[in-house]
Amino acid sequence: MSIAPDGTVPMTVSYSYESLKRSFESYPHPMMYEIISFEVVGDHTILKIRYPTCKNYDGVKILVYKGHIEHDEKWSTQIGNVGIDPHFSDSSSLKSPMARFVPTDEGWEMAVNFCKFMDTCTSTIEILAEGV
Repeated sequence: MSIAPDGTVPMTVSYSYESLKRSFESYPHPMMYEIISFEVVGDHTILKIRYPTCKNYDGVKILVYKGHIEHDEKWSTQIGNVGIDPHFSDSSSLKSPMARFVPTDEGWEMAVNFCKFMDTCTSTIEILAEGV
């Protein structure tokens, strides 16, 4: 290993075609999914989605979104055009999940309880704000 005159160590990173292919094959592709089930809890929607290109947990994700998918204009645009990406994002074109849970029965129960808790917090804040 040699050190450059500016004191940095030059690095070369290379990936084989096969390792890149494997990493993309296990990535949840936003346009390739199946909604297994969903539930509206208060002001939130829980989705259980399977991404066939994803390997961990057989591609199943439990995602929580604020709002109701059937009443949200952003959802109709997203599902029809850019899909559902399970990753957190600041994108204005994607609806980012507010929480993700392990895709098990216990994870689903945790998601339901999370939504109930969030609605309780919102209601409490609204009540307190009215008293001000």
